[in-house]
Amino acid sequence: MKICRVTQAIYPYVIGGSPTHCHELSNNQSTDHSSVLVLTVRRNNQIDSPTVNYDLKQFGWMRMPWDVAGMENPITPGLWWHLLRTDYDVLHAHSHLFFTSALALITNKMKGKPSVLTIHGVRAVRQSSVNLFQELWMQLVARYLFKLTDRIICLTPADAHEISHYGVPPEKIQLIPNGIDTTLFHPQDTHDGYLLWVGRFVEEKGLRYLVDAIQQLTPTNPNLRVVLVGDGPLRPHIINQIHTKGLDQHFELHRNCSQREIAALMRNCTAFVLPSLQEGFPKSLLEAMACARPVITTSSLTDIVGDAGITIPPKSVEALSQAILTVLTNPATQHTAGLQGRHYVETKWSWPIVTDQTNRLYQTIVQGAHHDDL
Repeated sequence: MKICRVTQAIYPYVIGGSPTHCHELSNNQSTDHSSVLVLTVRRNNQIDSPTVNYDLKQFGWMRMPWDVAGMENPITPGLWWHLLRTDYDVLHAHSHLFFTSALALITNKMKGKPSVLTIHGVRAVRQSSVNLFQELWMQLVARYLFKLTDRIICLTPADAHEISHYGVPPEKIQLIPNGIDTTLFHPQDTHDGYLLWVGRFVEEKGLRYLVDAIQQLTPTNPNLRVVLVGDGPLRPHIINQIHTKGLDQHFELHRNCSQREIAALMRNCTAFVLPSLQEGFPKSLLEAMACARPVITTSSLTDIVGDAGITIPPKSVEALSQAILTVLTNPATQHTAGLQGRHYVETKWSWPIVTDQTNRLYQTIVQGAHHDDL
């Protein structure tokens, strides 16, 4: 099968859950008797092209006012033109919030090809002006894209429920979770005693509540260490918050790490903390679980975490502080929750399982399209 994937970002040129998902899914599908072409936006020319199993083409983009304002949403005429001239069996676009997906799905409809759209979180929590723009986009653009698409992949039941409010019928939705490389992210017997957070420095990740929780804990836990990995618009604000509260000695920051570096950090941490206000299906959480590390996150992810950690109400500094203390002071809890997390990932979220589910969905809609042509 010839698969064409369109995404606004791909790992390693952009670090993040969705770019990594697209890279790893493409690699796994390319070794599974399929050819995969990935069309994306050209970014970060300082990074050498990695060795991949799929064909990757990157296109320049037009800088628009919203990009300068921190709402990066690339418009790529070259990508659209290349897609128009490309032969493939199925188009798979990623995220309904970007012009790349919108242009790809509209072009694909013109070509009469079957299509799939993956929802990587229905919306992002940002400042009020961005949130207003997102809701307008959902009402005016996303509704139309949902109608153009043959199937919509949701990573979580919560996302499936939310997009149903935008006119998506249940029979059009397929639940397929995120995938994890269980050979790269694996357990080890020892750890280095620190807490780990990995993600984008944006409001929805709840980082400022983590800093406040650490401030509460350090008077009685002077050796407490937290490692933060990632980049994003709020990074300077979080650094300033850490410095203002006199917590510099308790935090270690890394900007961008490779998957191998993140895997090593996951294996060596005592617990993984993700106090998000809103999430889709965060890969970082699954990566920590794959490394048999207990996780602390918010109640929106209870269905994913199960017995692999502790979930708390969003924005609750007190609950977050208590959860951190509970995990750090209970080695038995660390061990039991870690083993349960590893079991969950191996049986539900390894890439072979996720790739097979995705390929079977392709086969269903491609066969349906051929049947309609008869």
